[in-house]
Amino acid sequence: MIKALGGRITPEIAVSLYVSYVTDTGHFRFSKTTASVHRVIGELMDTGAIDPPRIYRSLFEGVPPGLNRLVAAALTDTHYEYGGRLAWARLTRAQLESNGGVDEDTGDLVNMLLAVEGVKAAALFKEVDNALTKVSLRSLGDVDVHALAARLGGGGHRNASGASLGWPLEEGVRRVVDGMKEVLGA
Repeated sequence: MIKALGGRITPEIAVSLYVSYVTDTGHFRFSKTTASVHRVIGELMDTGAIDPPRIYRSLFEGVPPGLNRLVAAALTDTHYEYGGRLAWARLTRAQLESNGGVDEDTGDLVNMLLAVEGVKAAALFKEVDNALTKVSLRSLGDVDVHALAARLGGGGHRNASGASLGWPLEEGVRRVVDGMKEVLGA
């Protein structure tokens, strides 16, 4: 669009666009990553402003210590349902606070759950307070987690959705895990 309007892609714009493509495509692993995406990346690389190792490090490494503790807490609490097709974990408010983590630190945890062999859908529950729980849902292929998120008042798309649930943590877990039975055809 910048080029179509006669604009120039500055080094700053090139880096910003590259970061957007890297994050929105899950590092080019999501199914909607097309050849045209790679052509755009090639053009951005041609500007000379893109340093993939430096950008990767700033996006995905150098994490705060709290993140490692939160990852450990979530992975220790991972549950598998429906023949291992659903993986889910929960983080309480106390875990988030005691580990020095912030809500933004948990963004990729649900993808770690989805990466397990045989898992087709994953859910990460975060306790916000006594009556509010957030859930992040991810899935592979034709497994539509958006339908469930939409029924719960949330949004997103087929393979990545979420919702803020007006229930305490354990009730939110129970309702979503029960709802995943239909999603997975279990």
